[in-house]
Amino acid sequence: MVQVFKKNNFVIYSTGGKHSEFIVHNKRKEFANGHTHINNFNTAKYIIYMSSKKIIPKKKISNYLLESIIRVSDNKAYIKILQEMKNNKY
Repeated sequence: MVQVFKKNNFVIYSTGGKHSEFIVHNKRKEFANGHTHINNFNTAKYIIYMSSKKIIPKKKISNYLLESIIRVSDNKAYIKILQEMKNNKY
């Protein structure tokens, strides 16, 4: 894994290779509980943006993307709102 992007406490790693994948990790959380796997670099940056600014999605996003934001966030109130959205299938 190679670090390809860093913003505050968030890091994006690339797995490299032909079918490269990206890993978003919040360094304030244990790796096992604070990372997610993403196929697209811009999507990985979007997850960091949403989580760091605590933005509630206005349009429908996939459950996987919603879960990814939840996994890397360290704000309990924000996580609770996103979990409710996921559970209610907004």
